[in-house]
Amino acid sequence: MKKAIIAYSFGLNYEDNPCNQRLARAVERIYREELAAGHEVRVCSQWEVAEGLKGRSPPSKVVERHRRAREYLDSEEVTAQCAEVLRWAGEVIPVANSFLHVILCRRILRKRGFPAAGSPWSLMWRIGWIGFHWGNAQWQVWSPFHMLLYFVLKALRWPDPSRTFFP
Repeated sequence: MKKAIIAYSFGLNYEDNPCNQRLARAVERIYREELAAGHEVRVCSQWEVAEGLKGRSPPSKVVERHRRAREYLDSEEVTAQCAEVLRWAGEVIPVANSFLHVILCRRILRKRGFPAAGSPWSLMWRIGWIGFHWGNAQWQVWSPFHMLLYFVLKALRWPDPSRTFFP
């Protein structure tokens, strides 16, 4: 079966971001498991996670920036730019932070008509603990509380919650 892994970053940067480093390791592990099971696998990754995949499980596509100048590269945009790789696959495995973010990413995939693998709980178990990154430039990745607040603001359609409360 043809499978695609789509990796969404969690906060900015790779070098000093333990969350994106853990996400890269999760992508690499899932990639090897799928190959060992006899599946053909392609990887599409946001650039922060792709940094950790260099030379290990090479992404078919790396999403580096939003298509519109000065726009925030969010999960919706990453999914849109990975569409060609995702259409190729019979099943899509989203890899994102296992606390709320993976649920959102799975919902985005399904809304766009891509066959997202597994339930949110099975994905969380498979990805493993990604954690949070206190002090990251993006306040929503500092803690579970901050992430929950961010998702509430998004659900309320607050204008640009990523820049609302914290510098």
